Amino acid sequence: MSATNIHLNRVSLNDLINIISEKTAKSVAQKESKKTKANESFLYNNLLRTYKSGIKVTKHFANRLQQRFILDEVQVLSSAISRAIRQTQTQEVGCNHKSISQKIIDKMTGIVVVLERQGMYGAVLVTSYKLGEENLLSDEELRDLRTRGIL
Repeated sequence: MSATNIHLNRVSLNDLINIISEKTAKSVAQKESKKTKANESFLYNNLLRTYKSGIKVTKHFANRLQQRFILDEVQVLSSAISRAIRQTQTQEVGCNHKSISQKIIDKMTGIVVVLERQGMYGAVLVTSYKLGEENLLSDEELRDLRTRGIL
C-alpha cells in the first residue's frame, strides 16, 4: 500500500464524528446567532455536545468508509456529511417520530451521503460514496438501500 492510499483506518471513527460535530455546530451556531442575537460561543458549545452524542454510524458505514475514502479526504467528507445533516429534516408523523433514510448528494464535493435524521440534532449515517461510483456498491449494500427506499 503506497503512502497515497493510506485508508481512513488511521483516523478513528470518533475523530471523524468529532470533526462533523464541530463543523455542524459551528454552522448552526452562526445561523442561530444571527437570527436570535444570542452569544455564538455559548450556542456553539451547547450544540457541539449535542451533536457529538447525537451522530451515530452503522457498522456498514464504518466498513465502507475505510474502503472508499483516503485519509486526505477526511475534511472534504466531513464537510459533505455536515451539510447533509443540516439539509435533512426529521420526518414527523403526528407526535411519533418516523426515521426515514434520506439520500443527499453534496454538489460541492460530489459525495453521496445516506442518513436517517433522528430528532433535532441526531443522525445515523448509513453509507457514503462518491457520485459516479454507484457501480462499486456491493450486493448487500444495494439490497439495504432498496429496502430503505433510496434506490
